[in-house]
Amino acid sequence: MEHIKTDILIIGSGIAGLYCALSCPKHLSVTIVTKSRLQGGNSYYAQGGIAMAVAKEDNVEMHKQDTLKTGCRLSDEAAVDILVSEGPVLLEHLLELGVPFTRLTSGGLELLKEGAHSRRRVLHIQDETGRFLEQNLIHHVRRQNNVTVLENHHLSSLMIQEGICRGAYILSENEHITCVQAHSTVLATGGASAVYSKSTNWSGAIGDGVVAAFDAGAEVRDMEFIQFHPTAIDFGRGKRRYFLISESVRGEGAHVVDETAARFLFDYDPRGELASRDEVARALASHVAKGHTIFLDCRPIGPQFPVRFPGIYTTCLDKGLDATKDLIPVGPVAHYMIGGITTTPEGQTTLPSLYACGEVASTGIHGANRLASNSLLECLVFGHRVARDIADQKTESKVFRKTAIPLITDVPTQGRTARQSKRIKQMMYEQVGIVREEKTLIKTLEYINMTLAPFETVRTTILSLNAANLRNQLMVSRLIVQAALLRKESRGTHFRSDYPETNPALDYVHTLSEKQAVQ
Repeated sequence: MEHIKTDILIIGSGIAGLYCALSCPKHLSVTIVTKSRLQGGNSYYAQGGIAMAVAKEDNVEMHKQDTLKTGCRLSDEAAVDILVSEGPVLLEHLLELGVPFTRLTSGGLELLKEGAHSRRRVLHIQDETGRFLEQNLIHHVRRQNNVTVLENHHLSSLMIQEGICRGAYILSENEHITCVQAHSTVLATGGASAVYSKSTNWSGAIGDGVVAAFDAGAEVRDMEFIQFHPTAIDFGRGKRRYFLISESVRGEGAHVVDETAARFLFDYDPRGELASRDEVARALASHVAKGHTIFLDCRPIGPQFPVRFPGIYTTCLDKGLDATKDLIPVGPVAHYMIGGITTTPEGQTTLPSLYACGEVASTGIHGANRLASNSLLECLVFGHRVARDIADQKTESKVFRKTAIPLITDVPTQGRTARQSKRIKQMMYEQVGIVREEKTLIKTLEYINMTLAPFETVRTTILSLNAANLRNQLMVSRLIVQAALLRKESRGTHFRSDYPETNPALDYVHTLSEKQAVQ
């Protein structure tokens, strides 16, 4: 087993992890571990943009109120204050880095409007903001002499000594174990929506960071809140089978219609296409349940569509759909994990020396429903805050206790790993998706517990990659189902058909998941 020592270990190479690395003091050594290539994951595929109140007719208070309203009385107001106020301050740094935001002919930054925003405030780079932003950050990270990158290495488990996180065990593609010892460990592993059969996420988004933190004893909260994006195309096959069509498209004038050409969303919410994502997703699901087919009509945008949304236009055209002429068949799919590892405003988890930022963290910003384009903003703001807090800590010269060489253990699944994974993903989408109820939640939980049983008897630090992937998928799914059972109301993205009303007594009450409570 190889041992590596570093001041700061960042697990994850999305925008949160990359910006955290760039923000770390240059005299501290930083090691980034990523389970794929440095350029990959959900951040890369983010289309919409970054919400910032930088227009003359906008201000941070308006952005704050839009965020709080969308969060359905579960957001942390102090965290939202940090988000909306510190975002515009970081804009200057992004421009210094050369981030190529789309501009108006006048030279000013172009701002888009998305659902539940009261103003145009979404900075973007065409319709591929994530790709361009991530490429820019990678370019700068690779130029940092204090940053080392380990690609294609998987997080196995956190290393906890005397109640303090001292790093992590990681596993290479050929299952070589490396123990990375660090003074500060940052989880920036992204979300877990790939545990659903229909998802915009890349296949690796199965909640590795959430499971590792949970196993180590960190608090996890609000896992019942999974946001479904209303407008995704099902291309039928491929690694990224479900292709998202950005909310900005609706913000720029596209209509949601059914096979009769009716703009039925106004029957559900007076804001129509620009209602919050949870409202639009439920309306689409309800309409489909009534036997209708849903389409996105981009023709009102006119011939400017290929110019304004080149990535979407080209992808659809490659599949035989011309967005300037054809109706695009769409439907809701799992998209964003709102809950996650509980953190302070500085990104500290409940375990000393362990931080989390980005989608894996529960900062309290999103509440029960994320406001569009607040996610990339959160990655930047809290990635920066984590780095700043680490810089403020005293980096005493500590002697790490030697660790025993762990064994790689497989779990007998009778060759059914792929089949079990597919079955659980389907159950999650059908029973723990947009609409939930107790009977089917319990049925799903029973199946998850049965499939997890072989793992419960294993007492080892390291699982083989196949076994670990299945266990992580199961563990995250169990956390989601258990939290959904506990929240006996409907709020934001969590809708219980057996508890269809919001319970005011549960305002600002979080669903907490701790290891002792589950096992």
